[in-house]
Amino acid sequence: MTSNTTRVVTFGVGSMGSGMTLHLASLPSYEVLAYDAWTPTLERFVDNYASTVPTSHPRQQDLIAKQRSVKSVEDLVNPFAGSPPDVVIFMVVNSDQVKDLLLSGPSPYAKTLPSTTTVLIMATCAPSAILEIDAAKSELCGGGGCRVVDAPVSGGPVKAAAGKLSIMLSEPEDMSLPYVPMLKDISGGGETLFMIPKLEGKTTSLGAGSMAKAVHQLLAGVHISSACEALTLAKNVGLDLECFYSLVVTAAGNSWMFQDRGRRTIDAMMSKDAAIKSRVPIFVKDLNIVIGEAKAGATPMAELALSKFERAVEMGMGGEDDSQLWKVFDDDFSHVVDVAEEPRHHLRLHNDLCRAFFVKFDIGDTTLAHKHACDSVYIFLCPDGANVNNHVQGTGCGKDFMEFGEVRYGEHCECPLVHKITSLEGPGGVVCVDAEILASPPKMGKPEVEEMPGHELVKLRKKVRVFKLALAPGQELDYQYSFFHLIVVAKNGKLQVNDSYTAEKKPGDMQFGEPAGFSTKVKNVGDSEFSWFIIQWREY
Repeated sequence: MTSNTTRVVTFGVGSMGSGMTLHLASLPSYEVLAYDAWTPTLERFVDNYASTVPTSHPRQQDLIAKQRSVKSVEDLVNPFAGSPPDVVIFMVVNSDQVKDLLLSGPSPYAKTLPSTTTVLIMATCAPSAILEIDAAKSELCGGGGCRVVDAPVSGGPVKAAAGKLSIMLSEPEDMSLPYVPMLKDISGGGETLFMIPKLEGKTTSLGAGSMAKAVHQLLAGVHISSACEALTLAKNVGLDLECFYSLVVTAAGNSWMFQDRGRRTIDAMMSKDAAIKSRVPIFVKDLNIVIGEAKAGATPMAELALSKFERAVEMGMGGEDDSQLWKVFDDDFSHVVDVAEEPRHHLRLHNDLCRAFFVKFDIGDTTLAHKHACDSVYIFLCPDGANVNNHVQGTGCGKDFMEFGEVRYGEHCECPLVHKITSLEGPGGVVCVDAEILASPPKMGKPEVEEMPGHELVKLRKKVRVFKLALAPGQELDYQYSFFHLIVVAKNGKLQVNDSYTAEKKPGDMQFGEPAGFSTKVKNVGDSEFSWFIIQWREY
């Protein structure tokens, strides 16, 4: 340390480490260099660093050149014109990374640091790990070497970049050491720098800051979990998410985590891009520290929250932001109803051969988890199509598009479908007909009609055939359906039937028919195209 400059090396420049280190680099009283083992992260930091060091800094160009040359830990040995750092900060993921960077290799970095250097472990580590690192350092350096201090932080990337982190510093014996004023510069002038006294029964304060952070992370992890659970419930019961969020952040149920993570949760629920600022595995690590430091059974809420984060990793969400924990709660299929009990599925007709539902729900709405146990024909009637998330039990969640007039067939008898559908932002909500095939029709002893004039065959399966009939304005057609069938109207229209009466038809109208021994004449007397689908029950 020169008379007015503190030399700092940072290991770990991810979302929080980068903001904090760049904040220090922007202050003229610091010379700052950094390294990250992940090359893309280091390169991103270097790009920002060059524009951060103030032009008024007497060593601006030297520092920028040196930072660009840093490719390994060895490049940070005596990096300040041959001088060592006054402070070394570790903002890495866990204690194993601290050990690898500080204590490992043929020439451990700790051995290059004089006793005047302070190593600040600002990552979240178990208190026992802090003591292990200090002991290993002492053994490596013959009982001396650099000073190890734990000072874990909280606040997220935004506060890190603003120099307003909350810091839990194991109370130092000497407040004049250079790292103390440095910590004040990244904690709002010291407003959120907390000195944690030594734990009861301990002879040193080392590890006290990490213990405070562990207990803090119990709250943080539980609050993220409960925020995601609440927002998932809000979504599934049909609350307006934006309105609900605005309510909570002004009311007693708010928390910092709800306000911060909740915004990104809602963005993802509405199929908007959600920034990645704190990945799911971080809280797997942190909550394991909490539980490991507590007595068995003393942290039931932490254990429950941990199970949700662990489930998220199992679901392949290890690279996602922890605000996406809502997907774990949305993956809950503990309560599944029959499709007939799902309130958005409206039963329109039911007989020995068919059970047919008209399904309609708006953008942002999600069905209950429900089961389809019969083979089904699905006809989508969303005028401009619909974007959906189809969340299938045991498979996960996938995006889909329901195109108007599209016909699908689901074989659910042998393998029932259990799922939830969410209508996403897009052209419109979900509108469809779900026709279940309950049984084979009575045998007629007649060959199946190969073709029907004016009808297009759009789906052929063992149990059904599906035809489409479209009539232009003024067009007429005679038809005879000599099989058991369900007619589903696709487009609005006005039909003249057998020159005797006029019928108004709208999408989703249904009519079940038995084999007819006579023909029917229909004419489109409206001013737009009219269409319907005919589902034929086949003998099987």
